[in-house]
Amino acid sequence: MGPLKNFTSQSINKGTSATWTAAMPKRFTSKEQVKPFLGSLFEPKALRAARRPTVNYNLDNVKLPEQFDARDQWKNCPSIGEIRDQSSCGSCWAFGAVEAMTDRTCIHSHGRKTADLSARDMLSCCPTCGFGCNGGYPPRAWDFWKSSGLVTGGSLEDAQGCQPYPFPKCNHHSEHSKYQDCAEDLYETPICMKTCQPSFNRTYREDKVYVMRFEVCCVPFRLFTELCNLFANVSSSAEVT
Repeated sequence: MGPLKNFTSQSINKGTSATWTAAMPKRFTSKEQVKPFLGSLFEPKALRAARRPTVNYNLDNVKLPEQFDARDQWKNCPSIGEIRDQSSCGSCWAFGAVEAMTDRTCIHSHGRKTADLSARDMLSCCPTCGFGCNGGYPPRAWDFWKSSGLVTGGSLEDAQGCQPYPFPKCNHHSEHSKYQDCAEDLYETPICMKTCQPSFNRTYREDKVYVMRFEVCCVPFRLFTELCNLFANVSSSAEVT
């Protein structure tokens, strides 16, 4: 049985008052099409426990808001509302981590540092993070940021920062997109380069951004019981991944 069938969209549309209509995309009708976008791998439990503590919050005296929008809370950080495109590369583990790192850097600098951190730098230069475009471990991405730092870099199209992403934005499943359909096969993981693009005005080493405080280690969200802790972390500090 494939990941998506017609009854999926039919059940969503049945008896709903939503202003949108669910439809079957051209892609994601087979496990082979979905697999490239399941790149976030889980560390073995023993290794995860040995490498970082579990952070728990006491919520007895915490009043959580009925609604919360990080874009409104930190208006001077445009990256919070940005959705990056991993293209045909199983790099969601790197994107999820780097996007949250970018947001945290902006928030804690009070909007002075808004440049995107480079998904390419993480994807290609972290030797312990996993398998590049074939999947990786989000917690190890945070360890890499702490130990090695990251340079800046946006999308291939905007060409901003030291190391922009090497793969183009593409149409993943929409029937009306300005982008070409994504390649069926995964791209090869780019080679680690310790240089910036020629038009950039700093060296690779000069552009490195390091984490100064490492209090909360974020792990892939799996359990519904973690939701309150997750919400408390977001509303009080910054993004998580």
